[in-house]
Amino acid sequence: MFVDQNSELIARELGITVEELVQLHYEEGSEEDDGVIHTYYMRFSDENPWRIMVKIKGLQGSTLRLNPSIFEGPNKEEYPQDQPYKDVPRD
Repeated sequence: MFVDQNSELIARELGITVEELVQLHYEEGSEEDDGVIHTYYMRFSDENPWRIMVKIKGLQGSTLRLNPSIFEGPNKEEYPQDQPYKDVPRD
């Protein structure tokens, strides 16, 4: 679903590499109200490698919630592609 289509972006958001992301087992979904997505989530299996799981930023128990705005790309004219993603301001 959303992870497969955005693996590099998701890996950066989690603070891990794409190679580490593909090693993980998780369920993904979204929380919405009246057809508007408010949150995406990843619910991780207890069987995932501990060495990767401890790196994931924002993990609450076995669940990570992501704001849908992370999928909105910056204006390419304002932010060159070689600028680190972490430096791109978010609302």
